[in-house]
Amino acid sequence: YYNLTKPQVGGAPDTWGNLLNSNFDTIDTQIHNAAQAAANALPLSGGTLTGPLTLPAAGLNLNSPSAAARWITFKTNNLPRWAIGCDGAGESGSDSGSDFVIYNYADNGNYKTTLFSISRASGAVSFSARPSFNGATPWDSSNFNPSSYATLAAPVFPGPIQVNNQIVSQTGTNAWSVLNQNA
Repeated sequence: YYNLTKPQVGGAPDTWGNLLNSNFDTIDTQIHNAAQAAANALPLSGGTLTGPLTLPAAGLNLNSPSAAARWITFKTNNLPRWAIGCDGAGESGSDSGSDFVIYNYADNGNYKTTLFSISRASGAVSFSARPSFNGATPWDSSNFNPSSYATLAAPVFPGPIQVNNQIVSQTGTNAWSVLNQNA
């Protein structure tokens, strides 16, 4: 393995010393290189990388027993800012537990809220605040009730309505009358 040379039995006594010295130099170099590699390796118990981490195409796997959270945490000055991963809810069957979540943290590193979660069992997505899409607020059951609005096909209104500062009233199917032009 180390390409060491064995002295030849019955060989000249002078060659024994030279061969042994050469072998010990090889062993010393191998031990030194192994010690350097170990000093630069990340211990299995954990540690800090000083450069980027590149993973093979197989990806990153965070594995743990049920009822244990699995996180990737983003920190500033060693204080958490964001965490993404699986919550620590136990998996009791029916695909329950291990829901995907995104947490945010205050400046002091204290947990603030679960901003976003996806139920593994139902696939339902939950937000802690109403999202916006390109600055627009989406309509949902909290800010829009379709029964409060007229349909576009043959609308029926129970009383007069105002259109362009005029009060109009429905007088029949698709028929309207202006009640007051000075509204």
